[in-house]
Amino acid sequence: MGLPVAVANVTAFALGLLLNFVLNRRWAFRDASRSRRQFVLYLLAAGFNVTATTELLIATNRIGIEPWLTKPVIVAAFAVWNYVLLRRFVFDVQGAR
Repeated sequence: MGLPVAVANVTAFALGLLLNFVLNRRWAFRDASRSRRQFVLYLLAAGFNVTATTELLIATNRIGIEPWLTKPVIVAAFAVWNYVLLRRFVFDVQGAR
């Protein structure tokens, strides 16, 4: 497409984040409401998750553990964490609180 790498990466990340939000809201949590609050909370959760997972990868790499070993464990742990976080605080699923 001829875009600079940084522009392409940020655009792909933003589009992926938006698609993920819509799919989580409509399919995973079946929440038909439209709320800016939900989207802001989702962005905050995503920002926390990317920061925390990056820091964990850096920390484990510093102590000599290769990222390819820790990444699957971190992804699995954060998948569970993210589901609970989104279910309880972002998409307000009935009975989750």
